[in-house]
Amino acid sequence: MALLAALYALWVMIGRLSPLPDLSAFPTTSYRWSMFIMGGVLSGVVEEAAYRGCMQTGLERHDPDNALVIMSAVFVGSHLTQGVPALLVLGPGLFAASVLYGLLARRTGTILPGIAIHVVGDLAHTYFGLLRGDGSLLFVAGS
Repeated sequence: MALLAALYALWVMIGRLSPLPDLSAFPTTSYRWSMFIMGGVLSGVVEEAAYRGCMQTGLERHDPDNALVIMSAVFVGSHLTQGVPALLVLGPGLFAASVLYGLLARRTGTILPGIAIHVVGDLAHTYFGLLRGDGSLLFVAGS
C-alpha cells in the first residue's frame, strides 16, 4: 500500500510538469465535474476488473509464475494511447503499480481494495497533478 501511495505521489509530481490542460472542450461545470469523477471511477473499476479480475485470474490458472508480469505488460501497453513519450516516462511506474495491484488482489482474494486505491489515486492525480489542486478549474463562470 505504501509503495502504491509513493507511485501515485510520483505520478502527481510528473503531472505537475505538464502544462495546465485546455478545458475549453468541457464547456459547463457539470460536464467538467462528471469527467473528473467518472474518469477516476470508471478507470479504477474497469481496469481492476479487466486486468486483475479477469486477465490475471485466467493467466494464473495456466501460468501462475508469469501471470503478474504478462498482465502488467499488457496493462502498460494499453496506456499507449497517452503517447510513446508519456509511456516511456510512466511505463515503469505503471508496470510496478500493476504488479502491486495484482499482488494485492492475489493476497486478498478480491479486487475491491485495488479498485478503491485505484479510484482515489486517479482522482488525486487529476486534481493535484493535472489541475494543480485548483478546484476552480472545475467550474465555468455562469453555468
